[in-house]
Amino acid sequence: MLSDHLFLVLFLPLLALIIAVRTITKATSQRGQNLPPGPYSWPVLGNLPYMLKGPHVYFTELARLYGPLCSVKLGTHLFVMGSSPMAATEIMRAHEQLPTYRWVPKAGQDGLQDYSLIWATKCTDHWKLLRSLCRTELFSAKGLDSQSVLREKNVDKMVDFFKTKQGKVVNIREVVFATTVNILGNICFSKDFVALEDDDKESRGLKRALYRLMKLGTTPNVADFYPIFEGLDPQGLKKKTSDAMNEAFSVWEHVIKERRERWESNKGSDLNEDDFLDTMIRCGFSDLQINQLTVTVSLIWG
Repeated sequence: MLSDHLFLVLFLPLLALIIAVRTITKATSQRGQNLPPGPYSWPVLGNLPYMLKGPHVYFTELARLYGPLCSVKLGTHLFVMGSSPMAATEIMRAHEQLPTYRWVPKAGQDGLQDYSLIWATKCTDHWKLLRSLCRTELFSAKGLDSQSVLREKNVDKMVDFFKTKQGKVVNIREVVFATTVNILGNICFSKDFVALEDDDKESRGLKRALYRLMKLGTTPNVADFYPIFEGLDPQGLKKKTSDAMNEAFSVWEHVIKERRERWESNKGSDLNEDDFLDTMIRCGFSDLQINQLTVTVSLIWG
């Protein structure tokens, strides 16, 4: 026990000193750069303390003070922020090919960079294929129009459910969320995954997983601001994100397995369904790629 305390007494000050030296070194090297205007940043912490009031509030204040383009220091990272459509367009036009400008939370980088749309750190050919597939099959005018029947069917179910609950207390947020998930489930798998009445174990599992992923995606991570902590994962966010994803995958993995077996036995013909899962199988996606893309679409849609 004494040796553990001695280790902490010696290690923590040393770690703080290393971070401080690296921060000051980076700050010195950045002074000569032609950076947009921005607020004063504290050593080691940068402007993180001001984020406590809420990132959206702080960034709005910066945009009012410094204009549509400003620089801000968060931990050891320097960010250039474009807060107007014109500034954002110029940034993407000038730097879209540079992977360093594609900032991805560390919690999602658990060997998924080569499969995912939102966790990818590089704009690879596969990432471009995923983006193009989503744009043409799901979010294009033609795709949205073809999905109108599914949306109407699920909204009708929701309205009928509300009619049966007249005079009773209903959690509207949960019912609307379940309807949204079912619309996506029909588009991707031709299947409802969530019961409007929260009495199904599988439904609760999927909703819990998606809620957790949305919450984890917005939780500040020390490793995002101080890369030295990436391997330690001090908040356990990487493990929690992986667990939530696996919980979501388990809900529809049997659907993928059955569809792939039918696809292989029929050699890709005479399938009753014509949904996004068929499209992904036709494109030769693995189960992991299908899982990652489905979770991505779920988070975007939700």
